Amino acid sequence: MKTIDICPTWQAILPVLVEVAANGITAQGRKDAMNELMRLARTVDEMNAEADPALLKKARELYHEDGTIEIDDNAQISVGDEGTWVQAWVYVPHEEGEDDERP
Repeated sequence: MKTIDICPTWQAILPVLVEVAANGITAQGRKDAMNELMRLARTVDEMNAEADPALLKKARELYHEDGTIEIDDNAQISVGDEGTWVQAWVYVPHEEGEDDERP
């Protein structure tokens, strides 16, 4: 069965959200559009946030394993309610006989 993704891109939906936030017919529609725009803004801000070197050091102390789990100096972070997510590389070895080429 083939899956067809019909989810719009942010670039495509942004003008609609801005219009609804500014001129929506209902107060709830304006509020929902503004909340979605704020969620997008928070996500982009988190993606653009520079990871604190002390945070990366702590992440490495807790999880780094040479050749298995690696954390880049420019790892993305996402601040949560009770902690911070830190982007990491996790090595997955090929199974014996598995083709080395990947799409």
